[in-house]
Amino acid sequence: MSPLEVHAKSPAGRLLRAAWQPVARSIDLPKAGILALRMLSQDWTLWRSEAGIPVLAEAFCPHRGTRLSLGRVKGERLECHHHGICFDTFGWSNETFSMRSPPLQEQGGLIFAWLGEEEAAALPPIPELQGPVRVLAPESWPCSFYSRIQNSLDIRHVAHAHRRSGLATLLSEGWESKVEEEDSGFVLHLSAGGKELPKIRFVMPNRLEFFTPVSPELGWRKHIVWRVPQDAVHCVSFTVASLPAAEAPAAPLARPFAPSQIAELGEALLEGRLQWEELKTEHLTEVEDYVALCGGPATLWPSEEEPGLAALHARWRGAFPETG
Repeated sequence: MSPLEVHAKSPAGRLLRAAWQPVARSIDLPKAGILALRMLSQDWTLWRSEAGIPVLAEAFCPHRGTRLSLGRVKGERLECHHHGICFDTFGWSNETFSMRSPPLQEQGGLIFAWLGEEEAAALPPIPELQGPVRVLAPESWPCSFYSRIQNSLDIRHVAHAHRRSGLATLLSEGWESKVEEEDSGFVLHLSAGGKELPKIRFVMPNRLEFFTPVSPELGWRKHIVWRVPQDAVHCVSFTVASLPAAEAPAAPLARPFAPSQIAELGEALLEGRLQWEELKTEHLTEVEDYVALCGGPATLWPSEEEPGLAALHARWRGAFPETG
């Protein structure tokens, strides 16, 4: 079983469509706003009516195939750029033209979509989304969503990939990890130098919960992250972070899925236009991960010596026993 193929007929694609997936930040979709999306190997148009209702529609107008993201919102309808055919918030115009409009819900500053054909399940409650949080800007990377999940559970890489940013010092006295199974996933418990480190939780099919250090005064900040595949070799991460201290409100982005500074710096390193010694950024840890994940082919990683990776692969294999 390969989780890398995520089209509608693939095993992984069916699994991911049977769960609510974040597709955008609420702040990036104002009233009368339109976004072009690619999620799970499908193109979509996300728009918000002037009354504030978000709608996810197929990317192309069923009349002549024009991209609906190039149209405009008029009241409670989305008007196609080509011939002015309109589709309302239920996803239809008249008896001649219709299109699919998957269920959407907004929670904690994110817009979640149910992309499966079956009836939508209830959106699982996540208590942290009800508290003071910051929804970080989406991070689009040219690597598989599964690679990003693997990387978050691969403890061995920290001592090598993150020696420049200083994160490696956490493991300088050696480390140990063990897995605690849960109904919906598992928890990876970590310790280094005899001290317990913040745990990592994985929730099927593609959600992670982990902590990152903020400062000696503020301690660690919890992140809830969805690694959502755009297709087999591209993904976007949606992150909700707890707030250990007051922060300025997040600003909306006109192009939320454009390459971030992290991606631009990573690409410059990969292409030789920038050297490590020249790199100055507060996101060094993320850049270190970018060059490790986005500079080569998408593959599954060995799991024998990593409890977190072994548990991840077992969960995914268990979801599709007929595929091996």
